[in-house]
Amino acid sequence: MKYYRIGALFLGLALMWLMVPMESGAGDYRDLEKQVVEHTLPNGLKFLLVERGEAPVFSFCTTVHAGAVDEQYGIGGIAHMMEHMAFKGSQTVGTTNYAGEAQAIERVDNAYEAILQERRKGVFADSLTLARLEQEFREAQKAADAFIVPNEYSKILDEEGATGVNAYTGADQTVYYYSLPSNKIELWALMESDRMTYPVFREFYKENEVVQEERRMRFESTASGRLLDEFLSAAFKDHPYGHGIIGTPSDLKSFTRRDGRNFRNTYYVARNMTTAVVGDVDVKQTIQLAGKYFGDMPDRPLPPAVDTKEPPQMAQRRVIMEDAAQPFFVVGYHVPEEKHPDFPAIEAATDILANGRSSRLHRELVKKKLAVQVGGIVGPWGCQYNTIAIVFVVASAGTDIHELEEAYHGVVSSLCSEAITPQELQGYKARAKADHLRRLRDDDGFANQLTYYEEFRGGWRNLFTHLDSIEALTIDDLLRVSERVFTKNNRTVAMIVPPAEQE
Repeated sequence: MKYYRIGALFLGLALMWLMVPMESGAGDYRDLEKQVVEHTLPNGLKFLLVERGEAPVFSFCTTVHAGAVDEQYGIGGIAHMMEHMAFKGSQTVGTTNYAGEAQAIERVDNAYEAILQERRKGVFADSLTLARLEQEFREAQKAADAFIVPNEYSKILDEEGATGVNAYTGADQTVYYYSLPSNKIELWALMESDRMTYPVFREFYKENEVVQEERRMRFESTASGRLLDEFLSAAFKDHPYGHGIIGTPSDLKSFTRRDGRNFRNTYYVARNMTTAVVGDVDVKQTIQLAGKYFGDMPDRPLPPAVDTKEPPQMAQRRVIMEDAAQPFFVVGYHVPEEKHPDFPAIEAATDILANGRSSRLHRELVKKKLAVQVGGIVGPWGCQYNTIAIVFVVASAGTDIHELEEAYHGVVSSLCSEAITPQELQGYKARAKADHLRRLRDDDGFANQLTYYEEFRGGWRNLFTHLDSIEALTIDDLLRVSERVFTKNNRTVAMIVPPAEQE
């Protein structure tokens, strides 16, 4: 599965925009909106359908409006676990006898929760009792495993020609997608509705061990991952964006399958997700299949939004971590949510500051051999609530990291004090427009963008006005947001320094 790979951002991010002339696809862009057919089932599940017969395939994307931001204390990482569980099958796929398996799963859950109860006694936990309970848990798992047909869900799709079967979890969303031949549209409706309506969280605790190992490999075993954890905790004092996505070690060892069911029953409801189908499909047939197969999804109210708000940052925050890894630093700045009118200007200012060979940081740091890589992105941890823009800088060999940081802040100050040139702004507009169009060329990219805009950008129709918001940007807009965002009191700096250099 494709996971939300924030940990690789610091050293792997290379936000170099490809220069594509606007004429390539721009003429068709205005016509795309007319091709989108919206259909909502009585249970509230919304479908966005686009018939494009360029090849005998179609792509779908389902965006569930739920992610790590919706987790309560004690179950951190449960949204990511739900992504994993979606590939474990249903009451009909992945089992030889669901009635017997359900009873076996119940025994596994009871055994695991008995272990948790004993562990929670802390120093008073009895080691002999724990050993006995753990043996009973292993035996219960073995009995439940006897009913499993391993990986049947993915095998069926693979045998029928599916490609790109994948998913990812973010702070605000969990996204599922793949492509199939056009004559498999009913198979898609059957398989996708089945796992969304009648999921079975089989192998829950075994898969949890996989996730724990993933966390160790991505975060605890890498300098950039460890710094990321510290950075997020420092950048967000109150808002759950600071908790990360994959979950804390203690939560991963303590939440249960029942916690997963409760989360899913709350957030995986028809009204809280959107599905887009794009490609060589018959819209009328797809609407009929949607009603036939997805109509049984739970019709429950929308889940509650997160009420906690991140307070304004009043002082610079710093994280200094000693490590033998290549020195680098990341700087975060609090910014409004993605639907805010200033968001496009903030994206533009961040791009001009940090992305590509024409960016100010590249000219002043990379070309002068102080850094080997720079980059920036707005909202990588979430977009629904007030979020964060980040910039990272990787030091060149022999460069003092503190001198590099001082040079960095000098470049940022110039963004606020020196007017952005018309050439910089026009260059950004060309790159941003080309990138936006590029996302719509393939069926899978178009499906993803439709669901994303529907759930997080005020509706799918705003996908077709985004170019207007880019074109409307002015130098004054960028200067105004830069003066407000890129300030000392609004920044969080996380830095890796060589051992023994920290004061």
